[in-house]
Amino acid sequence: MESQWTPIDRLALVDVMAKRPAAESESFFAAHGLAIDFAAAGRYASKRAKINSALLAAEERGDLDEVLLEADEFFSSLPKERGNVGDRDQEASMTTRGKIFISHTSHDAPLATLLKETLVLGGVPQERVFYSSERTTGIPAGRGVRQHLQETLQESSMVIELISETFISRPYCLMELGGAWVMEKPTYPLIVPPLTREEVVRKIGDVQLGLLGDDAAVDDVMNELHDGIASHAGLALTATAWGSAVRRLKTSFPEVVGKLAEEGAPPPPPSDRATRKDAAVEAELHGMTVTNTSVIETRHRTEVHGEATNSQGVRKTASLKATFYNSENRIIGVATGLASEVGPGETNSFTLSSMDPIGEYARYKMQFEAVL
Repeated sequence: MESQWTPIDRLALVDVMAKRPAAESESFFAAHGLAIDFAAAGRYASKRAKINSALLAAEERGDLDEVLLEADEFFSSLPKERGNVGDRDQEASMTTRGKIFISHTSHDAPLATLLKETLVLGGVPQERVFYSSERTTGIPAGRGVRQHLQETLQESSMVIELISETFISRPYCLMELGGAWVMEKPTYPLIVPPLTREEVVRKIGDVQLGLLGDDAAVDDVMNELHDGIASHAGLALTATAWGSAVRRLKTSFPEVVGKLAEEGAPPPPPSDRATRKDAAVEAELHGMTVTNTSVIETRHRTEVHGEATNSQGVRKTASLKATFYNSENRIIGVATGLASEVGPGETNSFTLSSMDPIGEYARYKMQFEAVL
């Protein structure tokens, strides 16, 4: 029977319970015959991991909704807990450590939500996840999107990219991926069917990729993520809570991916004016050359599309900038982005984006800001 509690409501209740002393949660679950399951997460597991372990056991025995309802009533009726200094210090240190950054497109939000819920149910504190499609884990109100993404990526301990057909067509997503590589962040690019490994390699280069395919492939990906979270985020997740969360992921995964495949990748934003070709605009630095550029104006930004060629013998990533000038030769805007992982002798396409539409311009100049 499908639960009446949405995943978001369930996670919110877990947050309330996790902020209370552990003895209260332990007593509550003991009263509901779940004491063994609460303790099964392990002596050194977080309160959230123990709570999720007990709730997953309730889900398996079929009375999860009843347990959640009684938990909501019980914990809501308790007086607010100020907490001791040690608890506050522990929470403060937890929120200042690097986040797990989930990079995805808005089209793939249902799958990204499922992944985020899996991490949290597996024992990752919600405040350690950056997931832009939810307000509680995404971009705070009033913050600039680009600035916040850059700062969060810089401070993240690891990055998980959901590489879909939509992802590889979106400049901001490719910029996040290239930015993570340039910053030498531990990255976990995960291919979402029906996209194939060969298509991704042609677009972003031959890098280590995980494939979200059948159950065995998902197990391999999640085992690697489990180890990566321990190594890079410093979180020791118990096998019990993680295994239960992964089983839930595998149950829901086919339906979510199937719906995304039926919808198909949405078309790119419509242009407000025709593409302008400027094939002669070029830039060159350290064996990297930019050619065949064109400018596209959309409703939200100005984009520069082009090709970057690497004439040297090592793989390179280049940071690029297009500077736009008016008829008086004054700068009126810039577009920036990356040409990522261009192999020796290879030519890769790239997209640069401005913060806002630049509008009419007289000319623009391409330049390399860095080549790594």
